[in-house]
Amino acid sequence: MRKEVFMFTFLFIFVVIRSSLEGDVSFINKTMMAYLNIIMVTPALLIFAQKIEYGTEEQFIRTLLFVGAIATIITIVCLLNSPFHEYVRNQIVQVSEEDYIYNNDYRGFGIASNYTSNYGFTLGFLCGLGCFYLKQNKWFLYFIPLIIIAGLVNCRTSIIIAAVIIMIFLVSAQKKIYALFVGCIGILLFSYFDTFILIFGLSDRTYDWLISFQQQMMSVVASGDLTASNAGSEIFGHMVIWPETDEQWILGRGYDIFKARGSVGNSDNGWIRQLNYGGIIYLLIFYSIIISLLRRLKRCRQWSYLFVFLLVFVITNTKTTAFPSTQLFVLMMLVYYFYVKRTAITKITATTSLTNR
Repeated sequence: MRKEVFMFTFLFIFVVIRSSLEGDVSFINKTMMAYLNIIMVTPALLIFAQKIEYGTEEQFIRTLLFVGAIATIITIVCLLNSPFHEYVRNQIVQVSEEDYIYNNDYRGFGIASNYTSNYGFTLGFLCGLGCFYLKQNKWFLYFIPLIIIAGLVNCRTSIIIAAVIIMIFLVSAQKKIYALFVGCIGILLFSYFDTFILIFGLSDRTYDWLISFQQQMMSVVASGDLTASNAGSEIFGHMVIWPETDEQWILGRGYDIFKARGSVGNSDNGWIRQLNYGGIIYLLIFYSIIISLLRRLKRCRQWSYLFVFLLVFVITNTKTTAFPSTQLFVLMMLVYYFYVKRTAITKITATTSLTNR
């Protein structure tokens, strides 16, 4: 893990220098939190799990799915019980007037720090990841429809993340019976989507919000054009804001353009936001890290997770900045560390066995 620590440390140093010259200190704070989580918290969790002899693959994945199941149950209860939902929002999460969901209560159900991206992304990721381990966690099969709706009512993009991972599972699954079950669930949910979401007694505004997303996705699929949807036309249209000077192309503006500043518009597009923050230099450092992580997974022969990591990163970084803004990236790094560590231990065990013969 030394290489990963060095690379993320180098990126963090660049962010500190760039923001110190002329920029947004809040970007340093976000990067520092993500940096500490990736190089300290996630490895510490794996070491702790090993110390208490709870570090096998089956135990590790079951723990992640169990946490996702608890979050899903809380979200579903919030959907079905308005008083409980109001209690969670006002007393536990304590949504303030500055929060987006304060005046947009058609979304944002459950207990989370960021309903509109992190929470939904994470549920979509866990939904897809669980499909790879249905043989060891048959109980999770019943949670798939629930975790999908829990992700959707917070962040509609979660269904895309889940769908992409599930498709990778369907292609790579060794046990075709589980792939058949998951495929059937997916077809039924898509075919009867409007009926399915009515079961949960959603408000008219939430229902219309989800149905409009379904219609937009069908338009994208039918036309093959990402800009056929309202969200797509924004993200790939007016939210594409290029640097204005040579200096901005090289070093960026020094601040995140998630919110508009002066004559500079706002953007959700993570690729554009990263370019505008730190210029080409930031992109070269950060995407060198991503390529290095993917190459490490390739050497470890973790093919399925390699494609999961790559595609989920592309999706989340298009909708927002996958790093440093989303905690999903930290979760993906936790799973990455686990697979890399497990591969290393397997190689050491195999080498020791050969030596002792």
